[in-house]
Amino acid sequence: MNRLILFIIALIITCVCCDGRDRVHKSNQEMIQQNKLIDSFSEHITYIPETYTEITTDTILSDGTRIAIKLYSDMNTSVLKSFKKDAIQYKEHHREFNAHIVVYKQNSEIFNNIINKEFLSSSLVSSANLEDTTLKNVEIDEMTSYLDNLLVVDLTFAKIDNVVSSVYKIYIEDTGKFILRKQLKKEYI
Repeated sequence: MNRLILFIIALIITCVCCDGRDRVHKSNQEMIQQNKLIDSFSEHITYIPETYTEITTDTILSDGTRIAIKLYSDMNTSVLKSFKKDAIQYKEHHREFNAHIVVYKQNSEIFNNIINKEFLSSSLVSSANLEDTTLKNVEIDEMTSYLDNLLVVDLTFAKIDNVVSSVYKIYIEDTGKFILRKQLKKEYI
């Protein structure tokens, strides 16, 4: 009988001592971090831009050349920037941009292409390192177009932290043939 009473007292003491009093003053965040559970579900994913974005520009030059440029976000492809801060994994998906350029000379279409990384890699002789970049800007170089008697379109590709990485020029002839060249850095700095 004494053994049974001792066993019951030992059981009661064990249950009273293991009631979680050591965790009563810790927050849920501290408990999750202590048990290393935060890594399993703490992920912050964002898309930049969040929604479809489109910029349309129509330009008519003094020689009658009409240029239609539509710069739009590609909702299916993106460049991933991933970093960890305060035990939270951040993933920023920077959406790729495409430019649809249509050029008309004397009311007839001479150039119609979608400009993106694939266009550059297929049109350049040397390989372009555009891995962590997105198309940021497309603009007509009116002065060079006027002086060279060609249509010149500037393409700016930038790294996702907005540092300019590459500028390309498309020289479009009146027949629709084009030449794509990488701009030297000293010319656009």
